[in-house]
Amino acid sequence: MSKAAGAPAKNANAAGHGLYSDRPRRHVAIPAQPLLPELALLAQDLADSALWIAEQLAVIEEQMDLQASRQIGLYASVAQELAQLTGELLGSDGIKPASLGQLGEEQFDHLMRKQVKALELIINQCAGATLYIRDREEILGTGGGLVMHYEEEFNAINPSLTYLAGHMRSAKRIIREMAANLAWKMRGTDDNDDLSTRIFKQIEG
Repeated sequence: MSKAAGAPAKNANAAGHGLYSDRPRRHVAIPAQPLLPELALLAQDLADSALWIAEQLAVIEEQMDLQASRQIGLYASVAQELAQLTGELLGSDGIKPASLGQLGEEQFDHLMRKQVKALELIINQCAGATLYIRDREEILGTGGGLVMHYEEEFNAINPSLTYLAGHMRSAKRIIREMAANLAWKMRGTDDNDDLSTRIFKQIEG
């Protein structure tokens, strides 16, 4: 039997590595109706985390099999997507309004509250997992948080990395949808300004 064949039995659950936790180690609170710059900061933080993971994996790539190479490409791609979203959020006309039609203010507020709650849950899971990995990297050295050492002859990528990228992309999707909703609401705030001008004013503060 190959070494890889024994992996599932020894595989650590992602719950033990900060991803699936009902009490994430880092609590990120999001306002009920965040401003676009606040959403941009969330996207940038995720982009920075994804890029850091890709860079750290590149350091240990030679020690690992194709798992590490695939994860490097995945996290570099996620970092680029989130960096692009950050730019769109900070650009005066990068976000297009959502198609919410004649949605009432109360219904809009309810929609945003649900999205904020969903985003908080995902963001905190991502932050918890990333912090766990960073802590172990600092304590155990390069690869200490990214790699699980089951025995001398068998190492495996931290199982949380298999899911963390997907969580980051889920957060990206919610952030984009929330920004589109905010852009929709901002269309009617001042008939004398176009949407791009109003968004730019919000970003400039």
